Amino acid sequence: MNEVARKTYKKHKDMAAARNSVRRHVSAGNISKPSSCEICGSSPKRIEGHHEDYSKPLEVVWCCKNCHRKLDRKRRERLGITVLKK
Repeated sequence: MNEVARKTYKKHKDMAAARNSVRRHVSAGNISKPSSCEICGSSPKRIEGHHEDYSKPLEVVWCCKNCHRKLDRKRRERLGITVLKK
């Protein structure tokens, strides 16, 4: 793990724990990952898991990268989190 990843992990332990939990359950076959986005229906090469609430790690919305960005932006706005753009 590089230094940036280590700092991010320390700052967002809840997010990392939720991701790891989903990965374990997908690998074990307890959760199935769809081949299409649950939001727009597209079938990209990669489907991502979106957590609306990291304290509920198995409540995941499977979506494409574009829809995931939109969902994250809405969540941050709702929570009043400001993200600085480079």
